Amino acid sequence: MRALVIPFTLLIAAWLPTAHANTKQAEQLTAMCSSTNETNQQRCLGYIQGYLDSTGAVEEEDAMSAWTKRAIKTRVGSRYDRPRSPEYCIEGDDAIPRLKALVSEVSADEGAAPHLLERLLVEQFPCSQS
Repeated sequence: MRALVIPFTLLIAAWLPTAHANTKQAEQLTAMCSSTNETNQQRCLGYIQGYLDSTGAVEEEDAMSAWTKRAIKTRVGSRYDRPRSPEYCIEGDDAIPRLKALVSEVSADEGAAPHLLERLLVEQFPCSQS
């Protein structure tokens, strides 16, 4: 009986659709950001904020608890301690709305949305040399 269960399970597993990350295309993001629909506007802002959060562009060092800092250090290791020279700096409360406006103005043939956001951030939000 066990000899039949294993091949049958493998057969079913082969039929199931595989999960994969679906990267939003720049064309979709541009359409959301330039839409007059309030829901699409909020989705655009949410996507941009999520992108910034995932890249670590917006960091509040003091807001992290000691437990969080220790967890990051033990799980990520020396990659976290390495000094980074940011290619862009997000400053001010109007940065995300400004980025949204920039996204809504670009042409739709930019490829993947994360690449578009990265390019706009580097071009439009450079860090001042001090």
